[in-house]
Amino acid sequence: MISKIYKDGSQWDRVIGRTVNSDGIISGWFGLTEAIEGDGYVAAGTMFINAPLSLDTVKTFGALTKLSLDGDSLWYREFSTIDTTIAFTEFRDVVAAKDGYMIIGDERCFLGFTGCDRLSSLLIVRTDAEGRVLPDSTSAVVTIDAERHLTAYPNPFTEELYLQHELGRSANYRLVDISGHVLIELEAEAPMHTYKIPVTSYVAGPYYIQLWEAGELRGTVKVVKQ
Repeated sequence: MISKIYKDGSQWDRVIGRTVNSDGIISGWFGLTEAIEGDGYVAAGTMFINAPLSLDTVKTFGALTKLSLDGDSLWYREFSTIDTTIAFTEFRDVVAAKDGYMIIGDERCFLGFTGCDRLSSLLIVRTDAEGRVLPDSTSAVVTIDAERHLTAYPNPFTEELYLQHELGRSANYRLVDISGHVLIELEAEAPMHTYKIPVTSYVAGPYYIQLWEAGELRGTVKVVKQ
């Protein structure tokens, strides 16, 4: 919940975000800053997406939202790491920067997770004024669907591949190798989401990102692992 208390004692309260279940004990908004346009507030937090609390099921994602000065929701975005060893992807604070925002958070795993070789790593994310995650200035971006801001970057990639969308309905992503094998399949439920995919184990060469909707292939782009 996000609340604003005025000098006269009046206030508004807003519940923003989602949990897949009722046991959202890890969910919360932890950082807040004034919007760079001066027309509201931007908050960063963490949302709990799976239950019960056990080493093989707990999972969270980072969340970023903008509210108007009166508490109306203007946009809401999510960020998650597609890695079976990562239990938590968390946003902890947000600050206004030139033309956007800087978010600090962390990625954490439990030693009980297969492949967990570290407990925590720092996560820093840069966004534009609308909360879209930005690549670094040297990264090339490929567009799958310009109307819905469906993009992938960097291209070529080496250690991480990002997929970002603004979908009005559910859809599926598939990452496919040159032989047609589906390496990753994602069901995109949230309308605005950024996925971070670790790809260090992939062999060098071409790969294809496919967008599927209602069982039909809607778009394909080629990306290259160096």
